[in-house]
Amino acid sequence: MIHNDGVVKDANQNMTVMFGYSPSELKGKLLFDLIIPEFRGVVLKNIQSNHEKPFEAIGIRKDGSRIWLELILTSIQGSRDHSSVAAIRDISDRKQTEEKLLTYQARLRSLASELSITEERERRQMAAFLHDSIGQLLAFCKIKLGSLQMSTACEGSENHVQEIRNLVDEAIQNTRSLTLDLSPPILYELGFEAAVKSLAEKMSVQHGLGFIVKTDKALKPLNIENRVLLYSAVKELLTNIIKHAQAHQVIISITKQKDSIKIQISDDGIGFDSSIHTSKGIQGGGFGLFNIRENLFHLGGHMGIHSQLGRGTQVNIIAKLQNNIKSTGTKYERPDNNR
Repeated sequence: MIHNDGVVKDANQNMTVMFGYSPSELKGKLLFDLIIPEFRGVVLKNIQSNHEKPFEAIGIRKDGSRIWLELILTSIQGSRDHSSVAAIRDISDRKQTEEKLLTYQARLRSLASELSITEERERRQMAAFLHDSIGQLLAFCKIKLGSLQMSTACEGSENHVQEIRNLVDEAIQNTRSLTLDLSPPILYELGFEAAVKSLAEKMSVQHGLGFIVKTDKALKPLNIENRVLLYSAVKELLTNIIKHAQAHQVIISITKQKDSIKIQISDDGIGFDSSIHTSKGIQGGGFGLFNIRENLFHLGGHMGIHSQLGRGTQVNIIAKLQNNIKSTGTKYERPDNNR
């Protein structure tokens, strides 16, 4: 029990054990003296407001050690000195568990981001191998077949050689397409905005969907990690639109806002009730969106989703820009279409 001025009138045995004082030492002591200075304002506010709602503070024991507390202050109706009852609970164990959980979540986010970067690094290595090794071998085979076709004199053999050349040419085209899908060189050579434009053009041709890409032409410094993660996020969202939105047009806006980059993706599709589906992911894209959110959190950014049935969907991505740009990974040239 405490006076309205915060002086302890009486305390039970649990209170004395919790703080390490004897009953006589606690009586007459200010409640503020049992709370570290940083939280005394919170205690005073709750005493004055009479909200009678639980709040947290850090207490200090007689030996100087600190404990996390949950307090509920309840005024005693009809008391002459406006006394209150303070119910105090030691929640140190819970706080330690929460801290461990937060640390664990931070490690998971870091690992998820590192996983995405590692996957992209492996894609680049595989793309480089396809271009520099298999692609070159196929191109060399095509040249040799061309020479054989011109020199052969057997009846009907020219047609067979031409069929083989056509198959090799198809393999070259498929290898080139796979190389660009694995890791688009334009992302590393020309930057994030150019890569998004190229991705939109490719998806427009493949799926017959109208794309408009708007940029403010402001300098947006992004290091390799941010570039890769943001490009992966945009690709995941556009793929989700193609699969589920039944949209006819998509507008992508990339702008700079102070020290951040904002990417807004809007479609005119069927939409959905975001209040119901956001926690489960946009129209079935749960894991992909979870991965995007975790990666953005790691970059100091976030994603917002707004949608209504029959009115399309708008997704806003905001991430911090970087002042120091670094380049990593294996660089390779864009495949020559004339090979």
